[in-house]
Amino acid sequence: MASTSSSTTDGVADPRDGGDHGGARLEALALNKVAELADAVAAASSAGEVVRAIHAVAALVFPVDSAAVAVLAKERKQTFLMDY
Repeated sequence: MASTSSSTTDGVADPRDGGDHGGARLEALALNKVAELADAVAAASSAGEVVRAIHAVAALVFPVDSAAVAVLAKERKQTFLMDY
């Protein structure tokens, strides 16, 4: 994994250091999660474990409001049925 500077702890930038602490902290967290994913994939003993590891990181990086998706899917289904 990439080396960290003296102003970081566990690869996460300290917001008291000034600068773009929101973006830098988010980037550091994302890089840590990707490193964890790589370790989980390397240690996986089955394809299912690989899929679960990838899904866990994807759910953090790309959060989805499942209730909103369900409403959109229902609306599209109703519109599709009304067209026929």
